[in-house]
Amino acid sequence: MTDWAELYQSDLPSLLSHASTANPASLKSSVRSYCNPHCSVQCIPGRGRGVILLGDVMQGELLMASKPFVLDWASNMVNATIAKLQTCSQDAFEQFFCLADGTENQPVPSDIARTERYLHLEPDTCVPADRKIDAARVDLILSFNMHSRDALQKHGGTEQIHGLWLLPSYLNHSCLANTERVFVGDVLLCRATRALKAGTELFSSYVSPHNPWPARREMLHSGEGKGFGFVCKCDRCSIEEALLPLSDCISLSAGLDRAVAQIH
Repeated sequence: MTDWAELYQSDLPSLLSHASTANPASLKSSVRSYCNPHCSVQCIPGRGRGVILLGDVMQGELLMASKPFVLDWASNMVNATIAKLQTCSQDAFEQFFCLADGTENQPVPSDIARTERYLHLEPDTCVPADRKIDAARVDLILSFNMHSRDALQKHGGTEQIHGLWLLPSYLNHSCLANTERVFVGDVLLCRATRALKAGTELFSSYVSPHNPWPARREMLHSGEGKGFGFVCKCDRCSIEEALLPLSDCISLSAGLDRAVAQIH
């Protein structure tokens, strides 16, 4: 059993990214990766891969607690990932290169529905000597699958630590997500935001749901050159677009900008 109080208390020093002893490696916790037995990674027609529920779950139920494949500062993520790929098991190596990279016809992992294969990331003692690693493709995969967590600087402000968590990478996007992710140390916890029935696909929001629909759509498509290459047409976006046309959004945003400028 996980001692949740101890786990959350242990996260306090890790929030201080510039404490004298703090670095991404200091975030490591003793928690083991976990996946709810109702979660199954499946191929979904027209959507690539996703996570489907095989049974009902309650609001707040833990869906997954995932340890990172790699965790580091943003500036060193590619190098850290290449170093990990040089020592990881062949199974983890294949899983990484099956992650989305923005191209079509992505390879499908063998035994895709066997979720425990995404949880065990120990180094392999028999790594092939001729293992080839394409740095450009590593960078591309990271750009589509990385998550980040905030860390407080010692004298104020925030800085982001980036990481790659294999199982959560299979969650598809919706602006009306039915999961919520929380970081504790190096663990990504994912819980259901409401009661969900068997057969439901699990969704995570790739962008802040507090933004208006045009901003969300732009960020998801090609925002600052770091988008995901798709136009979101989830139920929330469709309703907001029908009720609040783009011209009205622009007018409201301009009014808000003027009001903020007057405050300062």
